[in-house]
Formats: sequence, structure tokens, C-alpha cells
Amino acid sequence: LFVLACLLAGSPQAQTGRTAQSDHETAGRIAAAIQDLGNPDYAVRKAASETLWALADDAEPAIRLAAISDDPEVAQRAEALLTKLSQGVRPETSEETLALTQRFKTTHGFEKTVLALELISADDAGPRTVLRLIENEPSPLVRQQLAMGTSRAAQTHLAHALATDDPAMAEICLRLAMIGGEDAAYRDYVAFKLQRNELDDTQTLLEGARDSPAKWRALTWLYRGKGDLTSALDAARKAQRPDWVEVLREETGQWEALSADLEKSPRRNDIEWLGYRVSYARLAGLTNRFANAVRDVEQHAAGNPENAWFAMEALLLNDEVDRAINLLLTAKLYDVAARLLYQRRDFARLIKIADECIANEANRQDVGLLLDIAERIKTGDHRMRALPPEMLAHNAIPQREKPALQKGDEALQAGHIQDAVTHYHTAVEARPGDVVPLYLEGIARIQMGEVDVGQALIDRASTYPLAQETERARLAYNLELRHQDAHALRQWLQLWTHAEPDSVYRVDGAPRIAKHKVAHKKLYAEAIHDLEFSQLHLLRKNISVTDVSHTVNVRNTIARYRVQEALGNNDIHLARESIRRAKRILPIDIELAIDVYHALKNGQHNAMGQAQFDETFRALNALCKQHPLLAELHNEAAWLAARCSRALDDAEALAQRAVTLNPDSPEYLDTLAEILF
Repeated sequence: LFVLACLLAGSPQAQTGRTAQSDHETAGRIAAAIQDLGNPDYAVRKAASETLWALADDAEPAIRLAAISDDPEVAQRAEALLTKLSQGVRPETSEETLALTQRFKTTHGFEKTVLALELISADDAGPRTVLRLIENEPSPLVRQQLAMGTSRAAQTHLAHALATDDPAMAEICLRLAMIGGEDAAYRDYVAFKLQRNELDDTQTLLEGARDSPAKWRALTWLYRGKGDLTSALDAARKAQRPDWVEVLREETGQWEALSADLEKSPRRNDIEWLGYRVSYARLAGLTNRFANAVRDVEQHAAGNPENAWFAMEALLLNDEVDRAINLLLTAKLYDVAARLLYQRRDFARLIKIADECIANEANRQDVGLLLDIAERIKTGDHRMRALPPEMLAHNAIPQREKPALQKGDEALQAGHIQDAVTHYHTAVEARPGDVVPLYLEGIARIQMGEVDVGQALIDRASTYPLAQETERARLAYNLELRHQDAHALRQWLQLWTHAEPDSVYRVDGAPRIAKHKVAHKKLYAEAIHDLEFSQLHLLRKNISVTDVSHTVNVRNTIARYRVQEALGNNDIHLARESIRRAKRILPIDIELAIDVYHALKNGQHNAMGQAQFDETFRALNALCKQHPLLAELHNEAAWLAARCSRALDDAEALAQRAVTLNPDSPEYLDTLAEILF
């Protein structure tokens, strides 16, 4: 860490940001002063030392070189300057602060941390002085303890530096955090460098440092930030981080090797091990091992009912939806099974199970959702439960002043851009550490024509979370809520790059990133891999599926991407096989039928696309006849026909029926309008 910090101290990125012209002028003054350190005239030598001392940090790299000069006078004067710099002393340092730095060098134990905290709060010292003092502490253990002891104060300075756009101070605080050895510090540092487009210089610097676990931890995140996963994996091994190695092997798709390694250390009574065994075998294409692993999961659940939920996850995440439903029913998790049956349009089975529960007088608390869904299918009632009007009258909600953020949103939506800027700025001042109003003010200012100011605010808001995944995810979610999808996507992409290897936020971000890759670049293979990789995190027992319907949708998205990739490659045989696999997840999927129909309608295999449409439309039509009160089913069939411009007379009748059943639905009216058009 000491070597790493010293190298970073001399890097160009560690210096304050200035214009190119002022940089050139400063460099000229430093070069001239270094040369004058060896001048025969004492007054010139003294003036040169004073010039270099005044420039302090900017001059340090040149002073370090001068300290090893063959000229004894130059080397001696440079060494004296370095000694003062290493003590955290600067030209503006007061006598009181100077006394504290002297005490710091001679004291020990907890008192050293107390002095460091006092110095980090001093206006003429701060993180810069404390960093230098810690860097020059001879004991690695003491360095780490001091960095950890001052971490909270350093975080406060870091937040202020980011908020006021002071990159030099931000880097000092980040380097101080790295000495503490926390994983997040390395991720924050790389995130900071990536956002400032300084990764290449930092990489060169780090690669030239002496080997140490700290060096390789920093390089692991740097390589990953640049998308070089192979180098990141090698660096993680050298950093002696087996947990990072495991996840990076998954991210690089080493499925066969991962599966083989898993078999070497069997834990057949561990549901997490069993789940990974199923996934690795499937992804490696090991058909027999996959089939055996699925049976082992089912047998484990039968003997360990407390693990039924985790077993269901393992099956669901490997496209064994039928088996997952059977397991849920065996475990009497009826409400969860009902969600999956409804999603798969298996209404007949769902109603049958509901009727059996009623006949067996099952506890309403255990089967409430199942019975509600069954009733909804029979009656077509899609209204949400609500409090009776009289209860609302007796419990009136007091009127409160709308928060500035809400006022800004309403003004922006109404097109009152100046008012939106004012309200967002008020929210920024009220919550200076909150990046959401800061980012929104930037968007509003750009719309008002203040492009440079607005972009600067957006850049600052984007930088502020660094690698803090919760804060960045919150920013992304808030941007999505306001339909700022392009801005939200940038935040998800940053989170994907810098998040912890097993972050749950990768599960949330992957579908959005995959959708972007497919929509804009047709990168189906990459999108599939990102989704598969992110889903593996859900196999861990400390992370769980909270919405089975969403999980099935993700699995179905992967299946549809496989179909689209095969069709794009004109591999009809693989496309047919992929369609068959997709239908094991959702037997009736209008999006799949639409994809296939449009991909093939103008080619030699157009009959295959028409067959997919006909099969899906017939199945939906039959369900509409069986459940004539279910508006969403009629709308679904009508939308399929509208998107494919087929069977439009039948589709009009279906759409009219959906609107009649639920005349207030914009979605159903939109479908009817599309058909009439």
C-alpha cells in the first residue's frame, strides 16, 4: 500500500486541475527553479528553493528526481524540501498545525489517531497533510489503523470535494481510503478514474508498482472497469481473492471448468451447491449431468421441506417451470404456484386447485391469493381492493406542502422549465448530498438552453456515488420513474461496472442493459450472457427471489433472445429448438410469436412465422371462449393480431369485447385504435 500510495502521489492525476496554458507556465517555472538549485549564487539557490516550496505539490515529482541528482547541492536542497513535504507541511501551515505534525511523529497508539483527526479537521492541514503523514508511517499496521480511524472524516471531505468539483481533493481522500484496505475504496477509486477518463495513466502507474495484494486488488477493479475481464481474473488471483475469482470466472463464462470444479467437492445436502450444480451443467451443455442435478434438487426438497423455496428457485432459474410449480404445490405454497399458473395462462389447472382447496377447507390465509386469482378469472373482476369510502372520510389525510422535488417534476411535465429549475435547485439546497435533485436540475437546465451548466450538474451527480451501488441504483430508479430512460441506463451501466461481484443490483440492472444491447446493437449473445450471469446470484441462500413472475419474465427474455439470435443467423433448425425451449417457460407468449412472425414474414421460411402466429392466436382465442369475462385475455389476443396485421376482423371483435368489459383502460383502447387504423 505504501508503494502504491507513493506512486499515486507523484501521478499527474493527483495534481490540481488547471488550464493547459497555466499548466505549461507552472511546468516552466518548476524546471527553471530545479536548474537554479545548483546555481553558484546563494541568493539564486535560495530563491529557487522558495519557488519550489511555494509550488509544493505541483513541484514534487520534479523535486523527487532532483533529490537523486549527481550535484550534491541540488540533491541536498531537494531532499530538504521532500522532508517537509513528507511531514505534511505546506507553505500555508500555521505554527499550531506544525506543532501537531511534530507531535504526530513522536507519539504512539490511540493518541496518534486523535492527532490525525485533529489535523484532518484543520483548515491549513486537512486530508492532504494526514495522507502524507500516514504514507510516511513505517509500520503497515499503524498506517492501516490510522486510515481506518480517519475514514469517516475523510468521507466527509470526499463528499464535499465531489459536490464542489474539486478532483484533486477527491483523489487525496480516495487514496487515504485505499490505505485502510476496504474493498469499496478500490472500487471507488477506479470509478472516479473511469469517470474522469484517466484509467490508462493509472493503469500504467499501477502496473509499474511493486507486487503486493493491494496493487492487484486495485488492478482487478481497473481491468474490470475497462472491460478486460481476462486481465481482471488474473489480477484477482494475484490479489489472493478467491471470492472475486469465482465470480469473474462466471462472468467470463467458464461453465465447463466451474462445473468440473464443483463436482470435485460435492455437498449433496447443501441446496446452494445443488442449485449451482444445475446451472453450471446447463450452461456448459452437459445434458446428462443437468438432468441428474435437477432430480437431485427435487429429491433434496422432498427430504428437506425447509429448503423447498430454494429448490424452487434452482428449478425456476434453469427453465424447469413445470417442475417448480409441482414442487410448490407439494410444499403447499399455493399462492406462489398460483402466480406462475396465471402467468402461463394455465387457468384450468389453477381453478381446479382452487376448487380442491375450498373442498378441503384449506386455511384462507394460506390460499388467499390463489382463490382471488381464480375468482378473477371466473368473473373478470380486475379492481384492486380499496378502503370503503366512509373510512376514508373518517381518516382524512391532512394537506401538506408539496416538496420541492415534486413541484419540480410537475413543472417539468407541464413544460414550465424555469419553474422546474427553481424547484429542483431548492431541493438541492435543502438536501446537498442528494444526487437526484442535482441530476434533475441538470436535465431541466439543458432543456432551458443552459447546456454547459446543465451537463456540469449531471456530471457531478453521476460522479458523486462513485462505486456506492445503493446510491447509484437509487439515482437510476428515480430517473426511470420520471421516464428519463437514457439517463437511467447510463447509471445502470456504471453500476454494472463497479458493483460488488455478487451485488443484487446486477440482477436489477441486467435486463435493462441487455435490452439496450439488443435494441441498439443486436448483441444477443452478450445480452444472454449478462442475464445468465446476473441470475446466478439468486442461487445464493442469502439472496432470494422475491417476485417469481419477474424471474419467469427474465428467463423468457433469455429464451426469446436465443430465438432472435438463431433467426438472425438464419439457423432455422436452432430457431425451432429455441422456440420449443421458450414454450417450456411460457407456453403462450405473444411477444415470441410477434418476434418470429416479423423475422420470417419476408423470407423463404415465412410459413414458419405464420404457423407461430396461428398457433398462438388459436390458443388465446380458445381461452377467450372459455373465460369470456377476462378482458386482458381478449386484449392480448387482439394485440397479437394487430402487431402482425393478421385476422384483423376477429381481432376487432376481441378488442371491442375487452373495451366493453373494461372501458376505462387506456391499454385496451390503444389496441382497438391500432386495429381500426
